[in-house]
Amino acid sequence: GRRGAGVNPLKTASNGQGALDMGCAPFLLPGQRPLADEAARSALEAGWGLAEPIPAEPGLGLEDTFGAALSGRLKAMYVMGANPARSARDREHARRALEALELLVVQDVFLTETAQLADVVLPACSWAEKEGSLTSAERRIQRVNRALAPAGQSRPDWEILVALLEHMGYEGLYNDSDEILTEIARTVPGYEGVTSARLERSGTVVSERPGKVYRAPSPDEIARIGVHWPAGRDGTGTPVLYTESFPRGRAAFIPVPLEEAELGEEVYRDSIEASLYVQGTDTMTGRCPTLASLQRNGAADSSPERGRGVGIVKGPNLSLAAYSTGQLTDI
Repeated sequence: GRRGAGVNPLKTASNGQGALDMGCAPFLLPGQRPLADEAARSALEAGWGLAEPIPAEPGLGLEDTFGAALSGRLKAMYVMGANPARSARDREHARRALEALELLVVQDVFLTETAQLADVVLPACSWAEKEGSLTSAERRIQRVNRALAPAGQSRPDWEILVALLEHMGYEGLYNDSDEILTEIARTVPGYEGVTSARLERSGTVVSERPGKVYRAPSPDEIARIGVHWPAGRDGTGTPVLYTESFPRGRAAFIPVPLEEAELGEEVYRDSIEASLYVQGTDTMTGRCPTLASLQRNGAADSSPERGRGVGIVKGPNLSLAAYSTGQLTDI
């Protein structure tokens, strides 16, 4: 690898990489170790003092849980910060599955479409109302500091989970987010040298107004913000990986054959939404008046060549005539 030459996916969630690092996938352990790794499972069992072994079989993926709920195999679901009733590929199928559950608990900032189906809704607080850490796509572990007090009865996610576990009889859990980061450093390979103190960084004051201070880090300061995993026990990070060679050799490119598919009305309608102004399931961006005003009028974009091929002439209004063939005609 070379500095500035990496390829990073643009993810919809700022902590998408961190979630994978914590093992938030049905086939992974913390540190993105495969669930089939017996030595890794044994180390976690010993470190957590588990009375029962960690199952070696992967759990269900999101789409699989819908089928399990409809068949009666899955009885309950606890959804945190997600909106499967809207984000699922087949929304009606997802809704039927969620309604079939005996218990649905949703922990979120807003009363989403999924939360409206829930038996219990637990009010989480927003990113500006909690503290902790996140890991970006470039493996940079960064500190998150609280800017506002939680609104109403909302609480940070970890506090809600700890309160729930205490009601279930568990004791000696976490008192603050620093203790959680300490356990992460103890159990997640690559995070060994990460502490809250090492993640703390401040930028440069670039403008001030009464009651407000705006900070913007310089390029040099950006390079020093946070720690890139793998991090040594002294906190030294690794901004660039694989400077000499790749563990598996050169990257393997796998061709994927193009499959033509018939697009139904619902699929085609969704594909021409003004999604340029929508992030994720529109849970947050849909509450922004400026973005909402831009989204009221849908638009269909096409290259001039493609447009001429299906009979589009220049004009402000289009009528979607045939969903299966994608024909657009002027009105």
